[in-house]
Amino acid sequence: MQLRDYLPMMSVFEDPSPFWNSLNENAIKGYLTSSVYGANTPNSEFELLTSITMAGMPTGSVPYTMFIKDDTYSLAWALRNLGYTTTAMHPYEASGWRRPVVWPYLGFEKTMFIEDFKYTSDDLYREYVSDRCAYENLLAELDTKPEGQKTFTFLITMQNHGGYADVYENFPFPIRATRVFTGESTQVNSYIELVKKSDEALEYLVNELKNKDEKYVLVVFGDHQPAINAFINNMAPGKTTSWAVPYLVWTNYEMDQSLIDKHNNASTDTSSINYLSLMAMDAAGIKYPAYYQLIDKIREDIPSINAIGYYSNENSKFEYLENASTNRDIDALRIYNYLQYSLMFDKSSGDFENKLIETVNSQK
Repeated sequence: MQLRDYLPMMSVFEDPSPFWNSLNENAIKGYLTSSVYGANTPNSEFELLTSITMAGMPTGSVPYTMFIKDDTYSLAWALRNLGYTTTAMHPYEASGWRRPVVWPYLGFEKTMFIEDFKYTSDDLYREYVSDRCAYENLLAELDTKPEGQKTFTFLITMQNHGGYADVYENFPFPIRATRVFTGESTQVNSYIELVKKSDEALEYLVNELKNKDEKYVLVVFGDHQPAINAFINNMAPGKTTSWAVPYLVWTNYEMDQSLIDKHNNASTDTSSINYLSLMAMDAAGIKYPAYYQLIDKIREDIPSINAIGYYSNENSKFEYLENASTNRDIDALRIYNYLQYSLMFDKSSGDFENKLIETVNSQK
């Protein structure tokens, strides 16, 4: 969560993320709309990896546990087809959300869980491996790859996982926020300190990558805001809501100016998690595979979308999904639904191609 905009109302004027907010060279940053709030991290993973939006999935569903039963096209598969090795890492137990089964279906050749990480009790904040330790393990994994081998490594950190109401001897924190809801002081101040530790760990990771000869694209994003009532609790579509999470795309080499210009000239400064793969490929100079070319065409009309709403370029504002009214918006959402249905539920044949052609022709 980007805390900078919310803390002054709690009489907190120290930015807990100074490195993130100062990192501007070879970087693009902004906000994404997430489809979850307070929990269900795998839905954000799912949106990132498949570019499928939860807007087209059954309400309340978790695709990791309900729908992914065999190989499913994703960023990992796309990059494997381009010669990348693919690794997914998570410094926690393998039992969560069927990841040991789902990640290989999504194209990851290697998976790593807590038993595969090097850490000691000093590397734990509360009960979880710190971001700094997770990044040290990430860097060690990158160093195992042969020189010249292209890699895609996907790390889900654990340090800032909820809940925040308990006090731990191994994680003291100062009381920065005093103007908070009754009973939420521990949660708010614990979370602020966790974000500060994450920012310090990010600075470490960026400095390490700067010193490497290989070229790296680093993508960092929030999966969802924490379920802490003291922070904004607004479930309408858009940027200044409980769905908004920050993202960063950074390169350890000179970023293409056209990518920076494209970002700066976008119709809205809020994208969504399902489009983050496009930004990663842009930064790496990868030409979009066919599937992602279609996702990019949809993005031209709908640059941000989550489970409840979307940004309409036609109307220049966020709309609830059920309020889509212009033909262009309706057609773009229909194409997206056809694409998602074909990928997730009708892989044998189905009528996707005919429906897609019919919809595209209707726009001519």
